[in-house]
Amino acid sequence: MGKNILYIAPVVDFGNVGFVGIRKKVLGQCEAFVRLGYCPTLVLYEKGNVIIRYHDGKVQSIPYPKIVWFIGNYTPILRKYLLNQGGRYDLVYVRKAISETPFTLSATKLLRKHSDSLIVEIPTYPYDDETRGIFKRYSLTKKLKVFPFYVFGMFLSDKIYRYRLKKHIDCFAVITDLPECEEAFGAPAVKMSNGIDVENIQMRKRIPDGALSLLAVASISYWHGYDRVMQGMHEYYYSGGTQEIIFNIVGEGAVSAELKKLAEDLGLSDRVVFHGIKIGEELDELFHGADIGIGTFGGHRLNRDTDSDLKICEYCARALPYITSMKDNDIPDSFPWKLLMPNDESPIDIHEVLKFAEVCYNNRDRLSEMRDFAKENLSWDVHLKVTLDFLDAIGEKDDK
Repeated sequence: MGKNILYIAPVVDFGNVGFVGIRKKVLGQCEAFVRLGYCPTLVLYEKGNVIIRYHDGKVQSIPYPKIVWFIGNYTPILRKYLLNQGGRYDLVYVRKAISETPFTLSATKLLRKHSDSLIVEIPTYPYDDETRGIFKRYSLTKKLKVFPFYVFGMFLSDKIYRYRLKKHIDCFAVITDLPECEEAFGAPAVKMSNGIDVENIQMRKRIPDGALSLLAVASISYWHGYDRVMQGMHEYYYSGGTQEIIFNIVGEGAVSAELKKLAEDLGLSDRVVFHGIKIGEELDELFHGADIGIGTFGGHRLNRDTDSDLKICEYCARALPYITSMKDNDIPDSFPWKLLMPNDESPIDIHEVLKFAEVCYNNRDRLSEMRDFAKENLSWDVHLKVTLDFLDAIGEKDDK
């Protein structure tokens, strides 16, 4: 019997298809915890119900008001269903709320009393610039709609209560592009990268069709920079390029409509295909037909040049060579299946992409090296073990 861990993913409604990527991440982390010797109980929210997935396979669905969940008031659920009758956990792992509130702090205090150790993961750190960048991109109507939350949530409540967490947690696990991060909001921090559940990701089987197929999978935001890819395609064809190129975009997001209009304006409507959100076999089929994965090309729009990107991890697990403008602390620039492009507003050089694709597929027998690399370096098993080892080190230090 492994150690009991309670994993809580507050605020997010996992019934929203736009959060399919985060859902995959959370479930992948729970699978990794199992392989690391833990028995996880997962708490999340889906379409009006709190869902508790117990480690013994039992699933409980509890009707719960969305607004109450979104302000972080999940203490009643903890008291009634998880911490009653002296319930106690070896480890509590909490995915940090978008904005800390008095309710999230109260829940953290309660969890501290019922656990031997408590880790809070910060999915993006630091995140203030990213939040401001997202707000600036909103239309005036959307800005007015979210303004109260933006001001009182992100820039008042969060700035106060995120510093109070340090009294009740052992450490933060921060996903960051900072070279080093030993502390966050006054508490010890361990730097962690985004990972994947490699065992549950199908390796790609290329289905040739004569065209160069580019594939992007993301919840589409302006910092993904897919407009740069389209501008590059436009310049390539305008200058006389003849290679058939299809840019497949999977996902939905804030700039989907803008990108569709841009494709039309650039005369690329027949070469840029918007598939919407795809999962399971439909997503597998798109990967089977892809030649090059598309990473992020707008990091400079957030003043960033390094990223820990889940989709890049998945490209590696599926053995799909990729292009990006973002460096990655877990994947060296010399990685042969990665083409690093300029991190600026310039159109993507399609001629360079074609040369890269040719080199990759002249060495197609070695593409499986990408999956081997993912297993050894990019899996949640690897990243969570680093976090757990850090937690053990803190405990040993405190005992001395």
